[in-house]
Amino acid sequence: MPKQKKNVVFKLGELFCGPGGIALGALSALAETKGSHYRIEHAWASDYDKDTCDTYKKKGLS
Repeated sequence: MPKQKKNVVFKLGELFCGPGGIALGALSALAETKGSHYRIEHAWASDYDKDTCDTYKKKGLS
């Protein structure tokens, strides 16, 4: 009987996220090992600077 593949999803939360560079990289990352797939899903982000938040939104991360 073949082994069943496992899909693992990690949740990303960011405090003082800045313009979203870490989120952009994390959401682009995919890994497969021993038949399992790993990925990151965005859960939440926080920052206090209006311009930074606007940039974050324009990247489609929120």
